[in-house]
Amino acid sequence: NLGIGLQEPTPIDDYEPRKQNALAETRLGNWETACLELEACLLERPDDWDVINALGVACFRCGDLDQAIALFQKGIALSSAPRDFHHNMAFILLETHNFVNALEHALQALDYTRDNPDIRRTVERASEGVLQLARKVLRRYGDSQRLRAKQDPEYKELMARYHVAKEILQSKSNKADMKA
Repeated sequence: NLGIGLQEPTPIDDYEPRKQNALAETRLGNWETACLELEACLLERPDDWDVINALGVACFRCGDLDQAIALFQKGIALSSAPRDFHHNMAFILLETHNFVNALEHALQALDYTRDNPDIRRTVERASEGVLQLARKVLRRYGDSQRLRAKQDPEYKELMARYHVAKEILQSKSNKADMKA
């Protein structure tokens, strides 16, 4: 009679409550605790986009830039709409003064949500950083060689990126105005 009609109790799936608790720790700014809890969640479900994104932010806040970048890159590769991964990547690249790559990721994030004010600000900040890099190239030449400086390939590439970003912001702004 042993085991007849008896079933093994099914383990309670406590993943979602643990995940929500870990995400709450990020909202509270408890970065170390969030990292530990999110890492445990990621071991269980390595393709959970929310966990990957939140862990990337938490790693950045804990000072582990390389891990944060790796997580955002993983999210970009896994997600069919990686807007938040691109935006967070742009943000941390801005913080580390990697303006060229920050601009690239910010523009990719903007492609998903044209009118998002946070992403637009990130594009603006990154493009201003790129402009500052271009100005540094000009300063290397001095005032007497300004014309020669403007032919410098690095300067031309930086200015091209800056102008593309400004045009995209302007065109997306015009489209939003037309809808209003």
